[in-house]
Amino acid sequence: MKKQISIEELKKIQVEILDDIDSFCKQNHLTYFLIYGSLLGAVRHKGYIPWDDDIDITMPRKDYEIFCRTFQTEKCYLNNYHNSKDYYHPFSKVIRRGTYVEEETNYTRSLGINIDIFPMDKLPADKIDRYFKTIFKYGLILNRKVRFKTMPLFKKILIVPYLLLHIFQTKKHCLLKMEKNASMYEYGEIISICPWVKKERISSDCFSEIIFLDFENKQYPCPKKYDECLKILYGDYMKFPPENERNSGHKRKDYIIV
Repeated sequence: MKKQISIEELKKIQVEILDDIDSFCKQNHLTYFLIYGSLLGAVRHKGYIPWDDDIDITMPRKDYEIFCRTFQTEKCYLNNYHNSKDYYHPFSKVIRRGTYVEEETNYTRSLGINIDIFPMDKLPADKIDRYFKTIFKYGLILNRKVRFKTMPLFKKILIVPYLLLHIFQTKKHCLLKMEKNASMYEYGEIISICPWVKKERISSDCFSEIIFLDFENKQYPCPKKYDECLKILYGDYMKFPPENERNSGHKRKDYIIV
């Protein structure tokens, strides 16, 4: 039996997941940072952005790979495309046991309340165009294959020739190629966190040092040069968006199993 919970209860569980991750990373000497809206929330609100409903963190690729191989706690487990056949993201989620989420997405899946874990990759400045072009190629194929079932009929008809060109490139093949290309450089001046979605180019120097900032009455690691990072991500990040844009962008219902 499942019981729907409020946004306040959801956030409490997400912070508990973050605490599990934080403890695990400290014990295993792994580095992570708050990123995206969670970093902005820490800087501007000392916690969640009031209309946000998730937490995002990022890890250097080497730490991310160790984390993915070894993470598991009594309350949480890790989910990604390596261990789940119905998971189509090139990043991972840490999920709270005994919870359930109904969310409108491009495909059906069963997940619990979670936190997104993004790998952070470095790339040389002179390889940027090739890097993004390659990843977007496989990201586009994957996106079309994942969305196909939910497309209206006329779009399905239009997209069939495109899919036939890539008939032997399965969803998992696309994910493996994206991951391989994203992690091909060990050193570089530029950091890329989510290259299949945005062409973000953040200086590696932004993440060279850690600062601990308040988030929901606790402190978590953030890039010391958060100002430079947030300006790249959001521009004038201290300015609030218009009221009609103050929403999480998620359509979801959250439950605990009782």
